[in-house]
Amino acid sequence: MSAARPLFVALAVIALFSALWCTSAQAVKQEQPVELPPFKPTVRVSSLMTGFATGINSIRDALPDADDENRLHKISAWSDVIAELSNVHTRHRKKQAYIDMAANTGAIALEMGRTARAEIPDEDKLRTLFTKLDTSCATCHDSDDK
Repeated sequence: MSAARPLFVALAVIALFSALWCTSAQAVKQEQPVELPPFKPTVRVSSLMTGFATGINSIRDALPDADDENRLHKISAWSDVIAELSNVHTRHRKKQAYIDMAANTGAIALEMGRTARAEIPDEDKLRTLFTKLDTSCATCHDSDDK
């Protein structure tokens, strides 16, 4: 009978942990999604542009600096910031052309971030994407002036 006792204890522990796991899994499934309020811009476009310019200039500084061991992280992080700022820009204006340009800039920035995070980053692609990103600013400003 003493040999059966450890087996019984082991089975009881397994049953207890299985019950706890099932209970916690059900609790997670029962969580209701939080309803978020609609997006509403809270700052001026000019403030976002300052952040945008800081990101562009930071990438411009990091791109050629092969000696900086953190350069790819900087490029990736600033690309993500620019992508999110571009996302916010799509909410600031009603003109479809402006919304499309902001979305395009965001897509370029996201691609640049992914390229910088690649296992073996393609330096030529990074430079090409930066040129596109930098040009997208001028394109948007040119169209906004008209």
